[in-house]
Amino acid sequence: MKKRTLLFGAALAAGITYWWRKPKEISFDYTFKTNFSPTVLWTYIEEAFRNSKESELWVQHLEELETTGIAAGNKVMAIYKTPMFAKVHHYYITEASYGKYFVYEPVAEHPLKGRTIVEITPTKRGCNLRWRGKYYFKGMPLAAIYLVGYFEKAFFEGLQENLYKIEPRMPQNMQVIDRVYD
Repeated sequence: MKKRTLLFGAALAAGITYWWRKPKEISFDYTFKTNFSPTVLWTYIEEAFRNSKESELWVQHLEELETTGIAAGNKVMAIYKTPMFAKVHHYYITEASYGKYFVYEPVAEHPLKGRTIVEITPTKRGCNLRWRGKYYFKGMPLAAIYLVGYFEKAFFEGLQENLYKIEPRMPQNMQVIDRVYD
């Protein structure tokens, strides 16, 4: 009986170790239909990345951002806010095409590995904003638990809410009047 218990314990420990070391994936993909012109939307996003505290687009209670602008090679400082503490992480903008898209990736020390792509696509009625990413991690870092358990849903709901609050206040030459809501 002791031998069986020992073998079961060893197998369980090996399984947990394997799971803990095996890379896991988190992915997200959100698209928002807007009446913004692509240039105006880019300006709002770049303003949020430069200094999110001054941005009416950014979801202030979850995260603050700071960078010199959206351009390849620029470093982004992100302060994630939780009810108990704030955590600073850094990212690099690795690709950017003004008014169209940019890609950011965490620095080497970040607990998550991967990238996010932010794309602006013109439409007949304004443009679409697509925010998608895929990250990998080992073990169960706090960053992964926070991202999956809380941040992702709250951030994208807040971003959508802020986008749709800004639109009605825009001058008509920056938006299309026939708004299509999904």
